[in-house]
Amino acid sequence: MRYIIIFSLLALFSCKQKDNTKEENLDITLIENIETDSTYIDNLLELEVPNYISKTEEKEFSIPFNYTINISQEFFPNKWNLCDLKIDTDSSNYKYQYFLGDNIPYKSYLSNDGILEIITTNDSTAITTDKFKKINSDSYRKIYFSDKESVIFKTKKGAIAVLFFKYLKEEKAYSIFYNENDNIGIEANENELLDISINQLRIAKNLYKKSKPTDLLDWDSFKNSLTILNKKVYKDIVNEILDASNSLGKDDIYTQKLYGNHNLISILKLDKEGINLWNALSKIPKNNPIEFETIYNTDLKDRISYFRSNHNFLKIEYQDENSFILKNQNSVYAVFVKTKINKKEVMLFTGSGMNYGEINSKEMAYFYMNLFKNYNDI
Repeated sequence: MRYIIIFSLLALFSCKQKDNTKEENLDITLIENIETDSTYIDNLLELEVPNYISKTEEKEFSIPFNYTINISQEFFPNKWNLCDLKIDTDSSNYKYQYFLGDNIPYKSYLSNDGILEIITTNDSTAITTDKFKKINSDSYRKIYFSDKESVIFKTKKGAIAVLFFKYLKEEKAYSIFYNENDNIGIEANENELLDISINQLRIAKNLYKKSKPTDLLDWDSFKNSLTILNKKVYKDIVNEILDASNSLGKDDIYTQKLYGNHNLISILKLDKEGINLWNALSKIPKNNPIEFETIYNTDLKDRISYFRSNHNFLKIEYQDENSFILKNQNSVYAVFVKTKINKKEVMLFTGSGMNYGEINSKEMAYFYMNLFKNYNDI
């Protein structure tokens, strides 16, 4: 998928640029289908979502609870021109390459949701929105949104692309984010793809901002930050979980398989062993990690991969009457919530099947806890 992103960059921008000496004679109003009503997009871009600070080797980024950002140890080859800036991974001014990923697999595969590149230059005006529109007017069909640092547009091939650029004065460098969203691997209409693109642009715009404190017990703040396709994923999972609850036997576990690869949520019909497990969770200390099998070691434990791991020293991150958020020594989380579905007492939880390790931030753990408590309000 990383190669797909870079290939898209090359295909879109590697064509011969127009003569800059003729730019002033171009009438920007001649560009086809520019949409000027951006109130809806503005509102989505200004939405405050639960963020956390992700620290890489060289930088810190503020990103949403369900995303990760990873630095490339070896650059994927990339050469393209963006306005007056030449971008070449073989050049000494090419400093960093990062990839953004959504931990909610709305696609049939885990993928990168964009590339972030840092390129040094003394020219703080090398990239502007007007330059992009004029120089690349033959590379897109429509512009959905633009401001002084970003453009959302439809490419000639029909993908909805996101471009964000910001000049970092202290570093004398451009930070450039780019991604294309299309129908590869998913069924999505234009509105859904545009929704993803707006979400990605909001992430890019907030990468360098300080994270504001958020109420991690506020379900609405989590729900409102999900894309349309994110919500579809969880609605499908919940519907299948609800159906499965009718046929579960005592202390049986059912894990919904998303696209056959991803196991995000499990349900356990509580009976004797399930209740014993719940009681054992209450014995885990809040501060000093304890090896869980010293207080609970049964067949049921062995059916939950989070408890089977080699890093089984656990402590409680959060606890209330019907919820536990656990954290192990590697800062991997699991969530357990006791509730009633179809008048049956059940436990919804993460960390079963193949989804061990999916929750690597406290904020993502709180999201799942809130989701379990509000499964009928997605």
